[in-house]
Amino acid sequence: KVDTLILDHHLLRSEGGRRWLDKIAATTGNRVVCAADFMGRRRTMLEAWRQRLYVEMPVPKGWHAAYARGEVDTEAYRESTIPGRF
Repeated sequence: KVDTLILDHHLLRSEGGRRWLDKIAATTGNRVVCAADFMGRRRTMLEAWRQRLYVEMPVPKGWHAAYARGEVDTEAYRESTIPGRF
């Protein structure tokens, strides 16, 4: 018997995956969660929100290459993800 099932985060790459997880969790007699739920954290569905995030937080030209070279980091993003932002 499995009391808690933690499903892979790839399910939450879309709003449909989030709804599916919530439906499964509501209809089973056991605990079915994603990792964020299990850790008591807010679900941050960056992949599902990608288009909106790129509008709200544009990535400067050349940033990805600079990141690959270790010249920039994600600190600005991390500072912007305050509770309730999304």
